[in-house]
Amino acid sequence: MNRIIVITAASFLPSEAEALVALLDAKAFRVHVRKPEATTEEVRSLIRQIPQDYHIYLSLHDHFELASEFEGIGIHLNSQYPEAPSGFDQCISLACHSSEELEKNKPYCYYVTMGPILEGALSKEELTRLSYAAIVDGKVFAEGTITPETMQTVCRIGFGGACVSDYLWQPYQADADCAALVARLTELQNITL
Repeated sequence: MNRIIVITAASFLPSEAEALVALLDAKAFRVHVRKPEATTEEVRSLIRQIPQDYHIYLSLHDHFELASEFEGIGIHLNSQYPEAPSGFDQCISLACHSSEELEKNKPYCYYVTMGPILEGALSKEELTRLSYAAIVDGKVFAEGTITPETMQTVCRIGFGGACVSDYLWQPYQADADCAALVARLTELQNITL
């Protein structure tokens, strides 16, 4: 089964907390809460709607101050937020955009994301080198336009899984169909070479 990190839509969606719980129930590896235009209070409200037992599967892309309020929540570092809060000792992941950044930082993170891999962030030759050198491994998740078709490439290269947003959320924004949302996740999880 492929491990899928679900990245939330940037805007808030109908019954989003219920949808996130359904995705976690369907064995999403993690959920990255990414709401760049939201206030801290709006993100806090979303997290409060998710049962506490699921908080260990959540990571924040911003509003890191909430990690101290909710036990177990991780943080995802990126170019906009490159450092963890002082004393933070939960799950830390990092967005990488070059092979140098990946090789340097992977040992210090629970996992890293790499990409956008299918949109030219890395050449085909560089991806092959990283794969054969086992630098791309179970700790590295592919970012980019992930669909059932591109998921096969992610598997072939040897990524530990993929980060998915648009493929899951764009149809949900139109129909708010939680069962169809979970079916799209399951389809990605079950793709093989």
